[in-house]
Amino acid sequence: MGDQRLEEQQEYYNVRAPEYDDWWDRKGLHENNDVERWFKERKELEDWVVEQFKEQLKKNSGQKISVLDVAAGTGTWSNLILKTAVDAKVNADKIDLYVLDGSQEMIEQAKKKVKSNTLSSICHYVQRDLFEWKVDQEKEFTAQFDFVISGFFISHIPAEKYDDFFKE
Repeated sequence: MGDQRLEEQQEYYNVRAPEYDDWWDRKGLHENNDVERWFKERKELEDWVVEQFKEQLKKNSGQKISVLDVAAGTGTWSNLILKTAVDAKVNADKIDLYVLDGSQEMIEQAKKKVKSNTLSSICHYVQRDLFEWKVDQEKEFTAQFDFVISGFFISHIPAEKYDDFFKE
């Protein structure tokens, strides 16, 4: 990586991977008095993501869809995409999901989260430095994605890397 801040972020996520979903699920240390509001807003966000993905499925009208989850972490969004695809009766030969993260430990958590989904076999797990990664250098990737999702990763992009990151 070369940038100490990014290396520190990487180490943080490697260490926190096993407990990271406690924050999302508001468990343990992350429980607070505003849990009801949190889950209401989280549900609204999840519903919005599902609707956006369903719209893309309609646009693809039966053609294969390629999905990229950037900085996928523990696979929260990947799992939601898979559940939505199952509910929409998307066949495994009509979808690819690329689960990309800088932390191998986070990818391992994502694998655990989606393994019970009937479409889990369509997941391609890729551990890369997200600031050095170039989609066109990946043999197994298509150069184009129909649907790209990312959670809170954008807030971790250093200002000086922002323009270069979004060129890709």
